[in-house]
Amino acid sequence: MGPAEEEWHQLFAKELEGVAVEMVISPDQHMLLSLLKDASLYIGHDSGITHLAGLLGTSTIALFKNSNPYQWTPLGPDVTVVCDVRSPQVIYRKIREKVINGKQILP
Repeated sequence: MGPAEEEWHQLFAKELEGVAVEMVISPDQHMLLSLLKDASLYIGHDSGITHLAGLLGTSTIALFKNSNPYQWTPLGPDVTVVCDVRSPQVIYRKIREKVINGKQILP
């Protein structure tokens, strides 16, 4: 998460309590590359980091709000786009659906 998403951190932390999820706020470039390469799932908005995660082959959920996902969807073997980003609760529900349906393991 970047500084703009810090307010969402508490919501996601509460909802994902007891689940093996690491949320990181503003990592440096070396930590970022290491995290992306080792991650089983990356969730981010339409950004360079999201595109990098997709290209690295990390299972990626890309959140789109104002940009065109048909033009800017990240490349990669396992990228899912979520366009309905009205609130953290909507995003969380869609992510949970993807994770369960995508054979990732969440309780």
